[in-house]
Amino acid sequence: MGLEHCYLFNRLEGDDLAQLREITRVKSYSAGSTLFYAGEHPGKLRLIVSGVVKVVKHDTAGNEIVLAHFRADDLVAEAAHFENIPYPATARCETDVTLYEIDFGAFKSRFLNRPDVALGIIRSLTRKIKQLEAVIRRTTVDDAQTRLARYLLEHADVLAATTQKQIASQIGLTPETVSRIVRRFKARGWVEVRARKIVIVDAEGLRSLLDESV
Repeated sequence: MGLEHCYLFNRLEGDDLAQLREITRVKSYSAGSTLFYAGEHPGKLRLIVSGVVKVVKHDTAGNEIVLAHFRADDLVAEAAHFENIPYPATARCETDVTLYEIDFGAFKSRFLNRPDVALGIIRSLTRKIKQLEAVIRRTTVDDAQTRLARYLLEHADVLAATTQKQIASQIGLTPETVSRIVRRFKARGWVEVRARKIVIVDAEGLRSLLDESV
């Protein structure tokens, strides 16, 4: 994906696009790499080209809690740059990841005064709000079965790299409860467990639970 194809910059052309390329570098990271830690001061503005990045915090017992997953065309933790505050969470690569890393100081002075670019940033922040709303819904509104079904459908692309214990921590359930619900889903023919990972075999069956909860 070239910079000109990203929704943030698809209206830039000519000298503007050339200037953006001058302050941008392409970086690749292997699965498990840490992009930044909570408490670090923001550096480069990061835009995902490919792969999946997860943003995590740890509870008082040291357990990792996944707050969100970001994918191609997503900015990662851009709000910390605009607020000039330390990163509030840690970002790790769930898969092999390729990023555009953009010099934020130069980007801010050259491009943020452009309405089309500013609108793209607003769209990105709006996405984050929607993701937060989804987390709140999963953990406070949905029942246990619906929580798990919704999670599986929304994170199908990372299930092969996610353990049931990790899923449990992300949706506020115990590992035992997740295991029990997975057995129910298996009995209905909706999922299978291969190499201890959940595999969706009937997405419509899972989706029926969501329809019932509306």
